[in-house]
Amino acid sequence: MHKILDRNARYFESAIRDAHAQGLISAPDAKAKAQMLVAFFQGCLAQARIENDIATASWPAPRVRWSCSARGQS
Repeated sequence: MHKILDRNARYFESAIRDAHAQGLISAPDAKAKAQMLVAFFQGCLAQARIENDIATASWPAPRVRWSCSARGQS
């Protein structure tokens, strides 16, 4: 499980670093932002398990855009 989470964190970190370099988001510390997103998604999945409702996990996209300070997004 840790290997999967580490791989996801590295993927997020790379994507965040690329988006920051392109000026799409403000994320000067890509590693910290990636760790935050992994924790956020883990929390969404845990909430879905607790509520026994996968629909609970379908709402994170707007909050991810907000947490990454995506430019041009509300």
